[in-house]
Amino acid sequence: MRAIGYFRADANTQKNGAVKSSIDFRDDFAEYCDLNLHQQIKTFGDLNASGDGRYPQYDRMIEFIKESRSNFLVVIPDSTHIGSDLESVARTLIFLENNGAKVICDDEDFPAPLQNAFHVLGVTGISKTRSAKIKESMQARALKGQGLGRPPYGYRNGDAGILETVKNETAVVELIFKLYTQEDMGLRLIVQHLNERAIPTRRGGKWNVVSMRDML
Repeated sequence: MRAIGYFRADANTQKNGAVKSSIDFRDDFAEYCDLNLHQQIKTFGDLNASGDGRYPQYDRMIEFIKESRSNFLVVIPDSTHIGSDLESVARTLIFLENNGAKVICDDEDFPAPLQNAFHVLGVTGISKTRSAKIKESMQARALKGQGLGRPPYGYRNGDAGILETVKNETAVVELIFKLYTQEDMGLRLIVQHLNERAIPTRRGGKWNVVSMRDML
């Protein structure tokens, strides 16, 4: 997939270790793309952030994504590079997704940005006991089949919060797993198969390797 690297250095990101140079960040991004077969497109870095909440290179990245009118994978070292707390990270993720970009962290243990944010940022202002109760509540909802946020492809949140299947999407999911398990197709071939047959994603766009990998 076409990938963009973004990183910043401010008081927030420096909490997690030594400050890296722009060369270090770019080398890490290049290595990540090579290992995951992504196409490197561009890198943006706010390495002299003033701490006033302004990140000019981030703004330039947004302009680049909008002008390109294409889907990108935005690779960040960890979630502190797009927010200082869970709320700001979530807002940034939603904004980028609405503009055709998916975000992933260069972290083998916690690649999903929100999961990564819980790990590196924690739940600010909430005690460990309260945090544990929140997690227990989320687990209980999951065991009951209730949705936790945006439902995965093939499902929707019903009136009672219970996950329900979406008929037309379910047929696509079944096709994908058939191609993967019975036809021995890899991710790229499955993506090509769906796009050639004009089978759209939930948002009406084209499939890509990242979204397919997440589903499987």
